[in-house]
Amino acid sequence: MAIVEMRRLTLIGMNSDKDRILRDLMKFGVVDIIDLQQQDADETLSVLEKDGNQEEVAQLENELARIRGALDFLSPYRVKQKKSLFAPRRQVSVDEMAKTADRRQELMEAADRVYQYVDRLNRLKNEVTRLESDIASLGPWRDYPLPLEETRTKSTVIVTGTFPASVNEELLRLDLMENAAESSLYKIGQDKDYSYFYIIYHRSLEGVINEILKKYDFSRVIFRGMAGTVEENIARCRAGIEELNVERKLVESQIQEIAALADDLEVLYDYFSIETEKRKALFNIVRTSSTFILQGWLPADQSENVKAKLEKKWDCIVELREPRPDEDYPILLRNNAFVKPFEMITRFYNLPKPGTFDPSAVMAPFFCMFFGLMLGDAGYGIVLTIAGAIMLRKYKTEGIIRDIFGLMFYCGISTFFWGAMFGSWFGNFFDILFNKTPAIPPLWFIPLDDPMRMLMWSMIFGAVHVFTAMAAQIYMLVKRREYFAAIFDVGSWYLVLIGVVLFAVGGAVGPVGKYMALTGVLMLVLTQGRHKKGLFSKLFSGILSLYNITGYFGDVLSYSRLLALGLATGVVANVINIMGALPGRSVFGFIVLFIVFLVGQTFNLAINLLGSYVHASRLQYVEFFGRFYESGGKVFKPFKRITKYTNIKDEEDN
Repeated sequence: MAIVEMRRLTLIGMNSDKDRILRDLMKFGVVDIIDLQQQDADETLSVLEKDGNQEEVAQLENELARIRGALDFLSPYRVKQKKSLFAPRRQVSVDEMAKTADRRQELMEAADRVYQYVDRLNRLKNEVTRLESDIASLGPWRDYPLPLEETRTKSTVIVTGTFPASVNEELLRLDLMENAAESSLYKIGQDKDYSYFYIIYHRSLEGVINEILKKYDFSRVIFRGMAGTVEENIARCRAGIEELNVERKLVESQIQEIAALADDLEVLYDYFSIETEKRKALFNIVRTSSTFILQGWLPADQSENVKAKLEKKWDCIVELREPRPDEDYPILLRNNAFVKPFEMITRFYNLPKPGTFDPSAVMAPFFCMFFGLMLGDAGYGIVLTIAGAIMLRKYKTEGIIRDIFGLMFYCGISTFFWGAMFGSWFGNFFDILFNKTPAIPPLWFIPLDDPMRMLMWSMIFGAVHVFTAMAAQIYMLVKRREYFAAIFDVGSWYLVLIGVVLFAVGGAVGPVGKYMALTGVLMLVLTQGRHKKGLFSKLFSGILSLYNITGYFGDVLSYSRLLALGLATGVVANVINIMGALPGRSVFGFIVLFIVFLVGQTFNLAINLLGSYVHASRLQYVEFFGRFYESGGKVFKPFKRITKYTNIKDEEDN
């Protein structure tokens, strides 16, 4: 119903005009260019030479990567207000982009300088880290009296190192006195892990000293590359850090200067993005020595306008045709303002096949209703509706983000409606606040007080949903002119199911229901085995088909989740309110109540918001789409300007 009708476009133009024609097609943004050497292309064209230059694309992608990296580095240095996550991109005219592209060499050199400066900053940072590490390692040795480069004299050796803090110092000194009398042990300090010592001994005792130190788990500490006392080395390290910080600030100021070009770099990035897409499109085009040929799909309602503009402006031939019956064209959905956000639900499942219909318009009211039933709180509904309305009005978002806000708005209205019907306003918050039950009476009934009634209505809503899916199935069969299947494969089940319900209700409609059900059963028995061979096989298959009634009843039972999730939301909300009210009705008690209310209800809303979305989607995907929906359509991907930072404003847009 909302699948846009497509036309196949074939364009033959001069190679000399190719780049400008592609620029116009990109500006139109409505043609999905196809690869002319793929299976769905015309065979006569697939043998021609393919256009495109891989080296050009690789070079453009390399420049994009260089700019993207430079912008990431420049981000902390940009002097401007932080953009909101949903802030619209700034408008840039075609002339402004062209002027920026003319400065390509200057801006790319600036981007490359950013990498040089960042590399220098990293080296400075590493050097500062090394010096700070040296200071930390020298800290325990502040009382060491000797120059660090002095490790031996003509007749003695000086060794510095650590023992475990648990070492028995008296036993160590006694061992040295007995076995290496010509040695001296000096303690510098101690922390929780190590004791710091230096030892001076005669060269002739090298072997003996090493054996003793090894026995006490001694670890040598070597001050490699250092000269002078410990304090002198610490002072030199600190002076070095100060010098490095001065240099770092100088480099950062140079980066800050380049950051002033960040806006221009963003424009250049988008320019390269557009050029990259244009060069990639060439791979889907074939050419001769003087002409090129491209084919693509575009919406039928825009096809004649595009054809007229191209033929008026360029020396080219443009032909349009309708899709062939077996042709697999891309799918573009188009719906009204209410249904459009719900297209997201359809897309997450899969796009419809060509020749079928978009179920979004039929599905949207049910998704909205089921979501509201499962969340089922008027307070939560107000929050969602206001949040969605503010986001839609304040931020000019696009694509899936806008669909999410639209979904939030419409589902918020549904949640408010059902919450008011069930008397749930942030659970029983107002009952506790005003010490009155109910503070706000329900417009219908309270599910927590009458769950069986809610279960019954959940089943009724589910049955309507299933019957609507069956109607959509009949629509698809009729569209394919399978009238027999529409009447006997689906219509028979209408008679059976409605008849069983009427018979169960009894009274005046009981006999009517009985005969409806029997008629439906007879139709099924006589027709459902029609594809089998032999009378017995046909009859037996028809009888077996009656078992499918368990599937229908099982599907209807799955709508009990409307009751389950609705009760879960209400129960948790009530428990949060009761917990908040425990301190009593005092000033302190009301403060606690409102704090618990804000934290708890926010958590409950977040959790059940996710649950309502997931289960409302599940009901569409399994119980609804599963009966009639034929998915597998290709996404319509128009050849257009794809930008990250800016929106391109053409002259005629003014």
